[in-house]
Amino acid sequence: MKTIGIREARENLRGVLDMAQNEEVVILVHGRPLARIVGAGGESLGEIAERVALEKGRARMADPSPKPVSLADVRARLEQKWAEEKAPRPVKTARKPAKRKPARRKAGRA
Repeated sequence: MKTIGIREARENLRGVLDMAQNEEVVILVHGRPLARIVGAGGESLGEIAERVALEKGRARMADPSPKPVSLADVRARLEQKWAEEKAPRPVKTARKPAKRKPARRKAGRA
C-alpha cells in the first residue's frame, strides 16, 4: 500500500492511476486518509460492482449498527432516570421576547 498527498495526486493523476494497477494507493489530506484507489486488474465493470457490494456487505456484518429505539422507550427510560434521581421533571415554558431599546437619534438630524 502506498500513500500520497492530495496535491501530488492532483498534479499527477495519471501516474497515481498507473501505480494503483500494481498496489493500493491511499490519498491523504492533512495526514488523514481521504480515498483509496485500487486497480481494476482487467475485471469488467459488473465484476467490480459485485466485489464492491460484497466488501460493503462484509463491513456491515462486522460492525452492525445499533437497533432503533422507539420514542416510548426513550420516554420510559427518562422517567425511570428522573425517578431514581428524585429530580423534578423539566417543565417547558414559553420564552418571552427580548425587550428592545428604542434606537437613539443623532443630534442635529431631523
